[in-house]
Amino acid sequence: MVNQWFLSAGDIAVEVIPYSYDPVIVAASIMVAIFASFTAFQFSRHIGAAGRNATGGGATGALSLAGGALSMGSGIWSMHFIAVQAVNMGHEMRYDVGLTVLSALFAIAASGGAFWFLARPYSRAVRLAAGGALMGAGIGAMHYTGMAAMQIQGVIRYDPLLFAVSVVVAVTLSAFALSLILRESEMASRRGRLLWRLTGAALMGLSVSAMHYTGMAATFFLPAHRGSLTGIEIDQEIAAATVGLCAVILVSLSMAALAIESRLQLSRRALSRSESELDVAIEAISEGFAQFDANDRLVRCNSRFRSFFGENAYRIVPGIDYRNVVLAGAGRRDKMNEIEDFDAYMAERMAQHEQKYLRFEIKLADGVWVQASERRTEDGGTVAVRTDITALKQREAALQESEARHRQLIDYLPDGVLIRCDGEIIYANAAALAMYGAGSPEELIGTPMLDRVAAGERGEVADRMRQLATGETITVQRQRTHLRLDGTAMPVEVSGLGFEWEGRDAVLTIIRDVTRRRQRDEALRESEARYRGLIEHSPDSVLIHHHGTIAVANRAAAKMYGADSAAALVGTDLLDRIPVGLRDAVRALIDEDTRNGFPEAPRESEHLRMDGTPFPIEITGLALDWHGKPSHMLIVRDITVRRQQEAARLALEDRLQRSERMEALGTLAGGTAHEFNNLLMPIIGLTEIVLEDMPEDDPAAPNLGMVLKNANHAAGLVKKILAFSRSDDRQTAAAGLPEMVDEAIDLLRPGLPSSIALEVTVDGEVGKVMASRTQIHQILMNIGTNAAHAMEGRVGRIRIRVSAEAHPDGVRGRIVNLPPGRYARLSIADNGNGIDAETLQRIFEPF
Repeated sequence: MVNQWFLSAGDIAVEVIPYSYDPVIVAASIMVAIFASFTAFQFSRHIGAAGRNATGGGATGALSLAGGALSMGSGIWSMHFIAVQAVNMGHEMRYDVGLTVLSALFAIAASGGAFWFLARPYSRAVRLAAGGALMGAGIGAMHYTGMAAMQIQGVIRYDPLLFAVSVVVAVTLSAFALSLILRESEMASRRGRLLWRLTGAALMGLSVSAMHYTGMAATFFLPAHRGSLTGIEIDQEIAAATVGLCAVILVSLSMAALAIESRLQLSRRALSRSESELDVAIEAISEGFAQFDANDRLVRCNSRFRSFFGENAYRIVPGIDYRNVVLAGAGRRDKMNEIEDFDAYMAERMAQHEQKYLRFEIKLADGVWVQASERRTEDGGTVAVRTDITALKQREAALQESEARHRQLIDYLPDGVLIRCDGEIIYANAAALAMYGAGSPEELIGTPMLDRVAAGERGEVADRMRQLATGETITVQRQRTHLRLDGTAMPVEVSGLGFEWEGRDAVLTIIRDVTRRRQRDEALRESEARYRGLIEHSPDSVLIHHHGTIAVANRAAAKMYGADSAAALVGTDLLDRIPVGLRDAVRALIDEDTRNGFPEAPRESEHLRMDGTPFPIEITGLALDWHGKPSHMLIVRDITVRRQQEAARLALEDRLQRSERMEALGTLAGGTAHEFNNLLMPIIGLTEIVLEDMPEDDPAAPNLGMVLKNANHAAGLVKKILAFSRSDDRQTAAAGLPEMVDEAIDLLRPGLPSSIALEVTVDGEVGKVMASRTQIHQILMNIGTNAAHAMEGRVGRIRIRVSAEAHPDGVRGRIVNLPPGRYARLSIADNGNGIDAETLQRIFEPF
């Protein structure tokens, strides 16, 4: 039968029936195809949901798939039917109703199949190939089935090549148009997606139209008599308009349905998103949370709520009723096995559940405490909250234990403790009972607190009691006089604070009997007065300081530091009496003495008087408690006189040592000179004998004469050294000063370096003086040698002058006082650096 569709060799000789197209109807058919394609593409945005429907879910996707298939299929069929009405051939044309409906079903089914494939999780190529093939095949099947539904007085034949081309055109263009659908989701902007959708709809509409008119180009109408036509007859213009109108109405209804569905889907998405956010928020709650509907079915709960059910947590899922939730948790309750009537327990729990608001506590078998709160909602549902209050219960238990310990501690406190409420004593510890002379607590409890206060103090105490009743704390210990039960007075110290006692506002009063302390204080004051008397009359300076601040100073201290009075030192900083360079060291010593105590041996240091002058001191001390403060008592002694005496003693010792060294040196020099003189005697004697026996014209005579001369000169020097070294030659005698100077020069000159010149000037009028020859020699030797040392390495000059002077008024100086008369002056000078004033005062000390 398929062979009858195509042209045969015999059909070529038959003259075909000519026909033409109405361009307006042709344009209308194309527009209908494009409009239907655009509507189908609108539904294509939901084809993902269609795919889910294909696998068993997503009513919205199923509606989108059905809408897209109906829109595309009806558009294809409408385009074909309208385009057929555009054919003008001058022959009667009728339509087979069954085939016409079948052609529409082919278009709708093929469109649905193509969209379904697009939603599958296959590769892009597979989806486009399958979808394009289905869509192209459906367009072809609709077209040629619709053509088969046409009844004319003739037969319809197709050109095989164009027939195949029409199907290929339909498949190719359909696949390309479907690819635009897939690419639309990749567009970033809304305008871009709309333009892409319009382009795809136009291409799809043109593909449908291209297939139709390619198929019409393959169609040949051959005249033949078929008898009476059985199909229905439809006016072309009315049919085209009706079909077009119906197509437009159908597509419009589809778009309206799509818009409504899109809005509903947005609402459902918003609701789903809100519920998801609510679930996330509920899950983040630290407490257990559950929501039940009006039928007591669980709607939602978080994992924290399930955690309270232990091994039965898996049963707590949406849909379980409230009673089963209670049953799932009952097994975890502590002492659940002690409940004899479980049905009564469940009935009570369900009755509690009917209350509008419910709160209770549950202890689980593992020791966890849970606080359960339930509240009815307006729609009859229930919101349940479960909170782990184990830590709170532990703190409450610890607080109760602490209160018990505190009560026990209060009972054993050595101070009296009274707790009063509304002015009456409601508690008294053992110390308070003994203090007031009560034989039992009943003698104090219930009595007014003011009865225990001396009459003269009750007004002030009443004011204090009112302050404490308002919650004020009085931590300052106040001196009061209280009365024992026998009426005797006792001095006490009282402090108090307001607090809560067994659920009532109360005042805690701590009372200390200070009778013995006052007696001790009085004895201490007397002892301190005696102590102060000793300090005040001490010949040494006494200071008592607390952390460096002077608290006590006696008269000796005021005199030593140059203060107007001892009071002028009190309150000042001890470091003000210390030189700046020593303050850090003194601070360190104070800290060390505070930790380790004062050393037994006194320390020597330096202090400052009030005018800033320093003076040496000797200090010792001890740590003591002064008026309840840790303090130090310092005994300071001015050792200025002692230092001066020690300096004088050391100077005398130094002079003695130097004199002894000089005497020893003189002795050594004398011994050496004596030995040297013994060596010279044979030389001189033998030389003289040889000269006497030698002729005067002997050539060796001058040389031996020179030897004799130098030997005699050496003997003279040795004689002078022997005279200088005689330690016992200190007696004065009349002697010529110039001669004594010459003798010393002979000893001094050989020891001077060549760079130092020695100039000696002697006044001829100077005669004999009363002097020690040895001391004159020592003076010149010592001063000359010292001058040479001072000018060592430089060119210098030493001038020694001997002159006579007359002093009619005498001479008064630091060293000697001379009466009027005539004197000899011995002057020694050099051109060195000179002598400073301090050294000048010591030039008469031995070198």
